[in-house]
Amino acid sequence: NIKNIPAKIFGFDISFSRLKFAQNFLQEHHKQAALFMSDLFEIPFPDNSIDVVYTHAAIEPNGGREVEALNELYRVAKKYLVIIEPDYDFADEPVKKFMEEKGYVKNMYLHAQNLDGTIEEYKHWHSDDCKSYSLIIIKKNYGNFRNSLSRCTDNCNCLFY
Repeated sequence: NIKNIPAKIFGFDISFSRLKFAQNFLQEHHKQAALFMSDLFEIPFPDNSIDVVYTHAAIEPNGGREVEALNELYRVAKKYLVIIEPDYDFADEPVKKFMEEKGYVKNMYLHAQNLDGTIEEYKHWHSDDCKSYSLIIIKKNYGNFRNSLSRCTDNCNCLFY
């Protein structure tokens, strides 16, 4: 539903079967997307190289590693980090129990506040799969580039998820 499709779109997952599913979906929608296998905790991109980093239920099964995941995603983000992840704080008791049993992430908003950026939006909603989700949009502070050599050499205009 994006009106202005970015010049480059990257997507990754640690699961080959999920990448294959995504590849089949993208054949009809975004043929220019580049998919690859990678670990969420070692993303193979330079610091500040992806304009918008986006996740949707990608961090969720990494309970206990929330800070590490957010830091890695924020590291590669150049302008924004947009996350849609389960929100334990807003969940009712049965959903909280489910999230605990599955090892889902907790306290994402609290952890996002500790990043060196500005939270532009924090919104909660329920989904059809009985989970409690939140949207958090974090604008990266431009003064936080570690060094200019680590930026994308072709002035990336990318969407990453």
